[in-house]
Amino acid sequence: AQACMSLTLTARPERIILGGGLMLAPHLIGAVRKEFVSLMNGYLNQSIDNVNTLIVLPRLGDDAGLWGGVKLAKDLARRV
Repeated sequence: AQACMSLTLTARPERIILGGGLMLAPHLIGAVRKEFVSLMNGYLNQSIDNVNTLIVLPRLGDDAGLWGGVKLAKDLARRV
C-alpha cells in the first residue's frame, strides 16, 4: 500500500498491477486497497470504488510474465 501510494503521488499512473506469488493470497489485494485508501486519507479523491480500478492483479494471473516474454520476443523478431 505504501509503494502504491508513493507511485501514485509521484507518477499518477492509470493502473498499478501487483503480481507475484504473494499476491496469490486471495485476501491480500483487498487489504492493500483498503490500506492505500487509509494512507491517502482522501487526497486526490481516492476512494475504495476508484481504487478497485487503480490497483489490480494481472489479468493473465501467473502466466503474465510468460506471455509478456513471448510478446517481447515476437516484437524483437519483427525488428530483425
